[in-house]
Amino acid sequence: MKQRLIRSHFFYALSHAGIAWGFILNMIIFPRLDVDTYHDGFIYPMALSASRGAVPYKDFFSSYGPVVPIIQGHWIKLFGENLLALRIHGGFLISLIAVILYLLLRPVWGLRLSLIIVSIWMVGNPLIMQQIGRAHV
Repeated sequence: MKQRLIRSHFFYALSHAGIAWGFILNMIIFPRLDVDTYHDGFIYPMALSASRGAVPYKDFFSSYGPVVPIIQGHWIKLFGENLLALRIHGGFLISLIAVILYLLLRPVWGLRLSLIIVSIWMVGNPLIMQQIGRAHV
């Protein structure tokens, strides 16, 4: 019984460490890595235009809909008109998705499986996998 309790505590500590590491990767390390020439070169000008008062589809084209550049424009207005702020915004959204995913999965699949899935999401989301895939090119 005691050994099972130790294994259980070790698993939870390991899962929480994985989620914390994923948060650190998404918010601190990965936003500073290789520039995504398409998205960074396409999304940043839209967000910058929106932050300066331009209107999507009137003053500039937005292939991701009108709401995305407006939200990103507010973000860079708050945190500075630079690409790093916009990339940290992406990491923040990935982390927010992880929290929502955990809250939705835990009642259905339990704590253990929910933590595993969220840990995988935190270190294998599109922002990270895209950078890793392009690093080998």
